[in-house]
Amino acid sequence: MASKSAYQQKIDAGIIKGLLAKRHRDDVALSECKTGQTWGSSNLGIFDFWAMKKSYAHPLTVGYEIKVVRSDFLQDNKWPRYLPHCNQFYFVCPTGLIKLNEVPETAGLMYISKTGTRLFTKKKAPYREGTPSSEILTYILFSRAKFGDQAANNETFDNRAFWANWLEQRTLDRDFGWRVGKVLRQTITKRILAAEETAKRQQADIERLERVKVVLEDLGLYPGFADAPQVRARAEMMATTMPPALLRTLADAEKSLVVCQAAIKKHTEGEAKDGP
Repeated sequence: MASKSAYQQKIDAGIIKGLLAKRHRDDVALSECKTGQTWGSSNLGIFDFWAMKKSYAHPLTVGYEIKVVRSDFLQDNKWPRYLPHCNQFYFVCPTGLIKLNEVPETAGLMYISKTGTRLFTKKKAPYREGTPSSEILTYILFSRAKFGDQAANNETFDNRAFWANWLEQRTLDRDFGWRVGKVLRQTITKRILAAEETAKRQQADIERLERVKVVLEDLGLYPGFADAPQVRARAEMMATTMPPALLRTLADAEKSLVVCQAAIKKHTEGEAKDGP
């Protein structure tokens, strides 16, 4: 293992944890945070530092892997197992210990200033969707819940009320989303059924119009269009040579044509108003 330089000796893991605790003084913050219970876990990981923004709606979680020796970074192959337990993941090290082009796409990079008093982001970590796993929440709730500067000093405290409320709110949000989804599904189903019923009525109207068209064509009254006023004019012109029974048939056909046109127009306007 490579020896530390004099500069690296000054910036140890404790100093970095203190700076991270200061950064997350208003958040849930833990050093040496396990990803589940110690016993019975086959793939247990331990964050050097883990923090979560205290927000019921958007609980951003950030995991940190601290490196003060370059060989430790080069030989580390365990860090990918931490990704499912945080929305963002950072390597944190003294300036220059890890090169920017060595940082994986799934991680970010933070440097400690040469004075050891300040953190600054060299590469922002990408955000991954997801909420904290039940395993890590259970571990924090029952074992090591800590906030802000208390994390650096390894002090514990009992703040289970926050976690109980957080878990309750998450359950309420999930139930609310399910109820909203159910209402939307019911509304969409009703609209689909109504549209299908309207389509059936339209199809019946079209078939009736086709039958009227055949009658008009047989009588020589359908000149290639289905405009009611023009059909009326054509019929009136031929009225003097037609028997009364035929005129009644034509009148009935005209009424059917007008009713069908009105129904189709009303449905078309309704669809345009409702939108897709």
